[in-house]
Amino acid sequence: LGLVFLFMVMYAPGGISSLIMMNLRVVAFGKFKRLVAPYFGLLATVAVVLAGAGAMIEMVYHLQLNAALGPEMRYLGLKLHAGHAVSWVGAGVVLAIGIVLFELMRRRFAALWGAVQQEIESEVRRREAAP
Repeated sequence: LGLVFLFMVMYAPGGISSLIMMNLRVVAFGKFKRLVAPYFGLLATVAVVLAGAGAMIEMVYHLQLNAALGPEMRYLGLKLHAGHAVSWVGAGVVLAIGIVLFELMRRRFAALWGAVQQEIESEVRRREAAP
């Protein structure tokens, strides 16, 4: 929950309602279709980040709480060995790749979002200037 709160403060200081209102404005001006694919791209990269971070967290919990069961565990259908560096490095690589892909996707999304917002502002000014 702490990480969710941190990311909300960083990326959505107005809260969930401000995110909804910003997207409703985009929908009202008919520009949302351009953002659907980038939204799915962001969601996919977040899933990769969560898979890597989740594997590391599960291995820590397994070592701490389930030590009597041995070092092997299953995560997302994969057999991981919490006592071997290979599992840790693999989870770390998945996490790092997810973070890099997320940042690349976030930058593309931010550029597209800015362009859409400029188009909406131009449309608003055009409507206000029209008699």
